[in-house]
Amino acid sequence: LNLGFQNDLIWYADSLGSEFYQNSMVKGALGYQFSDRVNIDANVSQIVVGRNAGDFLYEANADINFSERLGKLSIGAYSQNKSPEMAFERMQYTYHQWNTAFEKSKTQNLSFAYTNKFLGFSGKVDYFLMDNYLYFKEVNNPDNIETLLRQIEPAQYGSPINLLKVTIGQNFKFRRFHLDNLVVYQKSDVNDILSIPELYTWHSLYYANMLYKVMDYRIGFDMKFNTPFRAPSYAINASQFYYDNVGTEFSTYPIVDVWATANIRRVNLFISYNFVNQFIAPKGYYSVRRYPMQDANIRFGVSWKFYD
Repeated sequence: LNLGFQNDLIWYADSLGSEFYQNSMVKGALGYQFSDRVNIDANVSQIVVGRNAGDFLYEANADINFSERLGKLSIGAYSQNKSPEMAFERMQYTYHQWNTAFEKSKTQNLSFAYTNKFLGFSGKVDYFLMDNYLYFKEVNNPDNIETLLRQIEPAQYGSPINLLKVTIGQNFKFRRFHLDNLVVYQKSDVNDILSIPELYTWHSLYYANMLYKVMDYRIGFDMKFNTPFRAPSYAINASQFYYDNVGTEFSTYPIVDVWATANIRRVNLFISYNFVNQFIAPKGYYSVRRYPMQDANIRFGVSWKFYD
């Protein structure tokens, strides 16, 4: 059992003036291990005094380790009550100005996860129930400013939003060849407010070996793909993603990267050729409206850890 107290002092200033406030938070953690296979823990964070009084995060988790071959089952849940971030309530930029007040956002989560390292499998099911969801949206521009200067404003969705997320990972190995896979299925019941790809996949095929018992290296390629969805737009001046009035849905294609890594003691090296399939199809792609992703390119890097 652990208990703690935290006090934060915050000062904020912009063209509307300055504001000084503080939050005092009580924190607590409780854990109990029934055996070497069953463990539960709970965490509590509660703001008791200050500008964001009433904010809280309550979490609980339980792990059940069956065996090395049978894997581990994890059950989790949390409840969160959170005040809006400052960007939603107050902004004074060239093309975006607002000074508003919103209700606290509430999120409830329940999750079930199963991992089996012996089989190379992992799976998780998450359910989210969100109330008073905050987001940014495009507003009609009375001055008819050009596309790149479209105006946005914060908004709050008053009805509950349900989100289901299922994540499955499966890794295969044959001698020195590896195939790692990740598949994510997610579904929102309010796509106009919380738009996400229904299916996302990532796959990595690579060869791993040791050279002269000194250099550990890997050579392979990655491929990622997601189903079409209503891509968000981006407001440069406000540095925020938002949903526009058009609702463009882009076609999607697999994106392939070729790479190699090497490790020699404390030195790590990598080189990659990203979006290698641009020369076949597609010629380009989007993840944010009006902002094409980078063309095929080469990247390399070195990480060297020194010791005294």
